[in-house]
Amino acid sequence: FWLKFGSRPALFRGMLSRVRAAPFAALAVGSPDTPDDSAQRGWWRRWQSGPRIPPLVLCEGDARSDRGEPRKRSSPAADSVLRFLTKPHASHLRDVLSGWPSVTMWAPFWRGTLYPVAGFAFLVVCADAFLFQALPLSARAATGFGLVLCVLESMRGFFTAGTTPCKKVVSEEGAGVLGAAGASHIDVRWYCAGMRGWRPTMEDSHISTVLDCGTQQFGLFGVFDGHGGWQVSYIAPTLIVDLLTKRLRTAAGGAEPDLSVLLEETVKAMDDALLGGPFGLGRLMPLHSLHPFSRTGSTSCITAVDYARRQIVVANTGDSRAVVSRRGRAIALSEDHKPEDSEEFDRILKAGGRVVWSGPCWRIDGGLNLSRALGDFVYKANPALPMCEQKVVATPTMLVHNWDLEQDEFLIVACDGIFERLSRQDVVDHVRKGLADGREPGHVLQELLHRCCATSPGLGMDNETAVLVQWSAPHAWQEASA
Repeated sequence: FWLKFGSRPALFRGMLSRVRAAPFAALAVGSPDTPDDSAQRGWWRRWQSGPRIPPLVLCEGDARSDRGEPRKRSSPAADSVLRFLTKPHASHLRDVLSGWPSVTMWAPFWRGTLYPVAGFAFLVVCADAFLFQALPLSARAATGFGLVLCVLESMRGFFTAGTTPCKKVVSEEGAGVLGAAGASHIDVRWYCAGMRGWRPTMEDSHISTVLDCGTQQFGLFGVFDGHGGWQVSYIAPTLIVDLLTKRLRTAAGGAEPDLSVLLEETVKAMDDALLGGPFGLGRLMPLHSLHPFSRTGSTSCITAVDYARRQIVVANTGDSRAVVSRRGRAIALSEDHKPEDSEEFDRILKAGGRVVWSGPCWRIDGGLNLSRALGDFVYKANPALPMCEQKVVATPTMLVHNWDLEQDEFLIVACDGIFERLSRQDVVDHVRKGLADGREPGHVLQELLHRCCATSPGLGMDNETAVLVQWSAPHAWQEASA
């Protein structure tokens, strides 16, 4: 790859700017230049005009003024922040798993495979230099350089770690209409905020959008709290939008879709897609070692708001949480999945694992402190067991909340970094008081994140992400159409 594109620095830098998670991305400086010759220019225009995967890596978030796109605002504090996933375009939903868009979406997978490939290539070249000397000396230099870059990339967190938290908050807001065709509709508005905190990188992501299945619009709001890296949480929002949209549109042709069943199937399909990777390459790799997501995973707390049925359907995997404020009282819509829970404990033991006390909590085999997660395939590598009986499973716990528009005030979905120092009721009280005082919801979330962040090492050192959803009174279909 380097030999082929190294002589075209402008084109090479442009490709690096598109594939943001590539291991050589640190070499790209500034914005990509336009190639000089006409053939490259035509290729570049087609590339630029194609559907894009919304990046979820650490970079500055640009303001978006497009219709239907949330506006992003950041507080002036630090430098590296998370760019949030915005409402996907229809072309993106159709094409996300085909062609170049899939290459960019699966960039974390490709990057993870480069590490062992770079090491193996360097060993092969060194063995050739010692035994046969068939390869040129430049091959040894090139493979050695690639190996060094991979090692430096894997150690980037050590270089970026600081002694003070990054309290820069990136916020996003958006609005949509929920309901079925020919029936009453309701306006919803959402506000999202994320902060890196004490961590060297931002490993959280979220999804906040309205899905249109043709006959009905559903609200989809969720958070993905990555651990062991940002890779799985980077891919998860794009995967769930694509997989759930396909299922909703397929079910729309028959009877009324059961959103609870579809959402549970989608979460399982997400984990299966992460296992397979692009073109099914992940299934050819040993899960204990070479799979890029063997020790990288993410929680998943997803809420689907169904106005037609007056339901909020929650699919939770891990320890992120969803909560509804009902006249000021916090109603839990999810429960944490921890190894010490009796059901989880029994499954882990049957799968050959151990639950041991390590540090401040119980952990599986002394490592992961979650019993359910996306990814983490080193804990799902027992070939004699189905995926639903492994030490760690992705099977979500489903909950259907009867949505009372008169009593339910707002919905909050947040990662565990919010709840390390505050209870569910504390979070509801904070948001409710801020809204009652007339403050902007985005500012209320920003204050919540700052309140949950530790001022010194201790509880509150995790990444923090929260999504706040509000709704208005229902209105008729004709008014919504107008």
